[in-house]
Amino acid sequence: AAGHPVVFIGSGEDGPTIVADNSDGILKAFDHLIQHGHRRIAFIAGSPDDMAGDTGERLQAYQSALAQHGLDQDPRLEAFGRHVYDGGYSAIQQIMGSGAPFTAVLASNDESAIGAMQALKEAGRRIPEDVALIGFDNRLEGAAQKPSLTSIHVPLFKMGYRAAEHIFQHI
Repeated sequence: AAGHPVVFIGSGEDGPTIVADNSDGILKAFDHLIQHGHRRIAFIAGSPDDMAGDTGERLQAYQSALAQHGLDQDPRLEAFGRHVYDGGYSAIQQIMGSGAPFTAVLASNDESAIGAMQALKEAGRRIPEDVALIGFDNRLEGAAQKPSLTSIHVPLFKMGYRAAEHIFQHI
């Protein structure tokens, strides 16, 4: 409003925005799990107050993937992890506590996935033998996990670079 150039990285804001392809990333991860025989795929979403942003786009893509593959949407297999480690840990505990069977988990980001990984291990579930797990963002700490976290790559450096280019062009 003051005339200063602004560019946002990530969906959910009005104005020039650089975003990851949330839908395509979730659909590719879902298809990968389907190709490995999974039909009961749980989803750890971000934050319920971000339904206009990345959370909403990724959750909607997950629900669309269920429909595309003719799979039932079981609300017990969806939980919010707030895109943080503790949230992912709690979300997978909620899903396991519901009694709904699942063989795979797709998390809306890597931090939630890593939290879920810890909770699954504590529950005696082996990854990937008992439960497949995929995150989203491909952050470096995912590679340090045992086993390494499979994740959808988001080119954050490239997005930041493009945002800076956009600002420089505007100036």
